[in-house]
Amino acid sequence: MSDVILLFLAEYIVSLAMKTVLFDLDDTLIRHEAAIRGASEELFAQVLPGRSQDCNVFVEKWISANASWYRKFYNGQVSFQESGRGKLRESFSEYGCVFSDRTADALLLEYWERYVGLCQLFDDVLECLGELDEYKVGVITNGQEAQQINKLKRCGIFQNSMSLSHPREQERRNHRQRYLYTRVRSLENLHQIASTLEIT
Repeated sequence: MSDVILLFLAEYIVSLAMKTVLFDLDDTLIRHEAAIRGASEELFAQVLPGRSQDCNVFVEKWISANASWYRKFYNGQVSFQESGRGKLRESFSEYGCVFSDRTADALLLEYWERYVGLCQLFDDVLECLGELDEYKVGVITNGQEAQQINKLKRCGIFQNSMSLSHPREQERRNHRQRYLYTRVRSLENLHQIASTLEIT
């Protein structure tokens, strides 16, 4: 989500009688696509050094494979591990690369560490959360839970399994605002979450 939009949203929410605000995670709070692009570029350079002229095409293929294989995992067609191996092999197939399960898992782990390291908040996120100090704030994601929590921790807005750090915590260390982290598997689940959070 572009900068300034979140701040406008925060001001609008404050003007209403809302109790809870739910945010999507990837490309709303965290610059997800930019991190994917950066990490996949490094992955390509690692596997095929000296082929920089092919990198842009590979990145687009990786993004497409990432989405399609995650849908397979989300729909229960493959395991999470199988989805990762699948996107890796599909993305590198036209370059003649063949990976054993062990090699694929090692490459995916390195890719993931690079990706998380590149994850950054949009510029207005902390200020937006600060404007919502008196509200419950939920983070909704259909991503793999442990990985999404890892990203939130990397970006400094997650302290433990049920808490996000207050955006002004450096100035107010004795104050903690409680937030809910949850994941969404379906629209029905989203409705249940809204009910649980007492959204009005």
